[in-house]
Amino acid sequence: MPDSQQRKVVYRKLEALVRDASGVKGVLMWVPSEQVYYFRVWDDLAEDDFRDYKLLHDDLSIVIDKGSLASLYDINGEEDGYLDHSPEVMN
Repeated sequence: MPDSQQRKVVYRKLEALVRDASGVKGVLMWVPSEQVYYFRVWDDLAEDDFRDYKLLHDDLSIVIDKGSLASLYDINGEEDGYLDHSPEVMN
């Protein structure tokens, strides 16, 4: 990303480069061993180059892409539902 789109700020008491995340496409990943979600963003110029970001935002809007093989599951009697892989992936 060009330097003109980044700026230095103090974040969590440390100097950091910040850029707007609007429109950035990535993958939400759960890492059970760390009990944390990461947002993985690939470099547009290098397919195998990515950066993981720990997810700290607590009410971020999400749109699930078509063809993502994800499904919403509602189980009778349970208050919360589940977002998981589609049945075709799990079979």
